[in-house]
Amino acid sequence: MKVSKDDQFMYVVRGYERFKFKLSDNSIVWQVLSPGYRPWATQYAFAASQDDSKIYVPMQDRFQNVGVLDTATGSTITEISNAAWSSPSWTVASPVGNNIFVGTNNGIAIIDSSTDTYTRLIPVGAAAPAAVSADGNFLYLSNGSNIKKVRVSDGTVLDTYAVGCGEGGIALTPDGDYLYAVTGSGVSIIRLSDGNISSLTYPSTTPNTSVGRTIVMATRVEAPSISLSRSSATANVDNAVSGLYSISNTGGTPTSYSISPSTLAAGLSFSTSTGLITGTPTATRAATTYTITATNVGGSSSDTFSLTVTDPPDAPTPTFSSTTSTVVGFTFSITNFSNSYTYSVSATNGAIATHSGGEVTVTGLSASGTSTVTVTSARSGFRASSATASGRAQDATTTTTTISAGSNGLVSGGGTADASSGGTTGSTTTVPSKVSTTATATTVPSRVSTTTTTTTTVPAPDAPTTDPGAGVLVIDGRETTASVTRTNNRVTVGAAGVSVTFNGIAQDGTIVPLDSEGNLRLTGGNSVSIEGTGFAANQDVEVWMFSTPQLLATVKADSNGKVVENIKLSTMLEEGNHRFVVDGTSAAGAETLVALGVIVGYESSGLSTTGKLLIALPITLAIIIGLVIPTTLRRRKKTAHG
Repeated sequence: MKVSKDDQFMYVVRGYERFKFKLSDNSIVWQVLSPGYRPWATQYAFAASQDDSKIYVPMQDRFQNVGVLDTATGSTITEISNAAWSSPSWTVASPVGNNIFVGTNNGIAIIDSSTDTYTRLIPVGAAAPAAVSADGNFLYLSNGSNIKKVRVSDGTVLDTYAVGCGEGGIALTPDGDYLYAVTGSGVSIIRLSDGNISSLTYPSTTPNTSVGRTIVMATRVEAPSISLSRSSATANVDNAVSGLYSISNTGGTPTSYSISPSTLAAGLSFSTSTGLITGTPTATRAATTYTITATNVGGSSSDTFSLTVTDPPDAPTPTFSSTTSTVVGFTFSITNFSNSYTYSVSATNGAIATHSGGEVTVTGLSASGTSTVTVTSARSGFRASSATASGRAQDATTTTTTISAGSNGLVSGGGTADASSGGTTGSTTTVPSKVSTTATATTVPSRVSTTTTTTTTVPAPDAPTTDPGAGVLVIDGRETTASVTRTNNRVTVGAAGVSVTFNGIAQDGTIVPLDSEGNLRLTGGNSVSIEGTGFAANQDVEVWMFSTPQLLATVKADSNGKVVENIKLSTMLEEGNHRFVVDGTSAAGAETLVALGVIVGYESSGLSTTGKLLIALPITLAIIIGLVIPTTLRRRKKTAHG
């Protein structure tokens, strides 16, 4: 007979019959007759494959082969034979690998169970089934008068023990230290370390004497004895659980685990191989006590664990400063940054976002390229929160160079040559927003002059006047004084749900500081950054500069009514007081103008109105005195000569 490795079934071969029994209830799973009523070997010793899917049964009659049976159905899969051997009497499986050893009249045949083919023959005979070492490298074979230790790889006989066991069985202890052999009168025990032999004798019975035929080594399997590292824990919805508890065991190794009740909170699962609860809960559950049981063939052991699943608080939603454009992207700060939370950042449009502390840096954008950055804050026991910030890289820098014509009348660049005078005629083009221009350097042959002038006129809004540092909003033609706030060298003008933040950007990409009076002060070649909210979604917003109206850019608001733009200013700005005007439609549908008074010129030259009056007053007095004193002197001279 043969018992399955999971101890659930027993296979029996008897004469012309073969059976599969279910051990839990002694029921017959299948019973079949051997094909052609072929008798089995008288020993009835047969082997099973490592995966228990096949059994190998020797058949000794005229067929002289090994039948391979399907353990699921009892049907014959194939029959194996070879001219190198005859009269198979038993089969034994190696504890490891695929070798099936077959006892024959010619020696030990070896079958590969993975292919069910004969591979080779060890020319050492054995009357009884072999005992195989735990590593599958050695066989212990009895020929009736002695037992031999044989190396499987080459068939070399390494030791011989003077123990006669005939057809009785032989078996190794699980630790491989002793070999037990059944003899006619008892059991011989061979200590393999030194070959010492001791014996046990069967007690006499009347009228017959006991005779051993087989021997089986049985090892008692100890039941598990488990305990959990803690008795209770709390998990949070949307937070992955790990290490809720660990399991220690002082008994036998468990073969499986179970949990009762078996229904866990949604999103959690229980492993029958590790006994652990894992996953990410998606719903709350009140404290529930579970019984976790470890089991093996020796018995079982249990411990309890209480788990509560709660709804966690949200991590703080990240808030941000205004963005500052750089040559390859932009930067901004997480204004509510906390070391108690972890932050992750990602960017769109192929940009790369990184963060150090609360400072976020975006790179990888081309000139004027835009990107939206998602910042997520997280913490164990909290639900992660995210927010987005949009920004753009600086516009490309355009340089205009005027070159005088040489004696040959050739001009390279933006001018044209005058054939008669050899001079250059310049061309000035005003290009509004949404018009893309590409400058191409062209060499114009002598005495050929080409001048093209394009003029596009965009109606300027009726913009309100405002002093430097002051802000005004005009809603559907009605002027409203706006709130003006200053943070991190940025000026924000807002009212009626519309807000625009202005700041200057130097040519090196840094923010231009506000002047000593808190005014936004710019110089030629600077850029101005505009970031507005509260506008109508997906609608155009114009950015103007006054006193002389100049359309700087037209920007489309995003789906949230937000506009972000960095605008390069001319290098030839007129010094003095100016104002930026943002013209668009509010989210409420009202025509909206947002104006901020600014100054062009360095602080020593560009003055506020008050500063100019303080300087103008002494100059005016000096002029008046200069006019009065000469007149007085002339009158005195006239009187003296009178």
